[in-house]
Amino acid sequence: MIFLWGKHVARILAFPIAFLVFMIPVCALAQTSFRLQFLITNAVQALSTLIGIKIYAVGTTLRAVNGGWGFDIAEGCSGIRSLIAIIMLTAIYAHIFEKQLWKKIVLLAFSIVFAVVANAGRIFTIILIARAGYPELAGGIYHEYSGFISFPIALAAMYFFHKLLNVRSRKQAIVPSGELVKQ
Repeated sequence: MIFLWGKHVARILAFPIAFLVFMIPVCALAQTSFRLQFLITNAVQALSTLIGIKIYAVGTTLRAVNGGWGFDIAEGCSGIRSLIAIIMLTAIYAHIFEKQLWKKIVLLAFSIVFAVVANAGRIFTIILIARAGYPELAGGIYHEYSGFISFPIALAAMYFFHKLLNVRSRKQAIVPSGELVKQ
């Protein structure tokens, strides 16, 4: 692009071309999500232990100590799809609304954290519902539609983190003429 159209056009087209990385099929990435499965399993087990729910994890399976119910964190439940979607949306958001490169990079890096935390929270709520005595509901219809709850939470976390990154730049500054001007 630099050779054909110059640096200015190459700079304009850099983001759209880099964005093509999201064309990689998610199913190809799902095979490599086993580490994410273990991360989610360990996080949910730690959260459950923290509030006194006795479960044990074997591999990627979470089971109640009394044997009443159990759930397997499968490849699709690892959060790889929502992880890719949230990173993609954060990349677009950062490109449009953020001017400084370091803030774009930080926001993009934290989008991974937002997706993992939201997915761990989703799986944890499934455990809570099963513990409350509704394991069929938890593993059935709630499991299918709980992404509609966790995904917006991850996006809201991204939005508020962006606002937090820009708190200092929003403060009022005094210009030499003595007027207050918002930056």
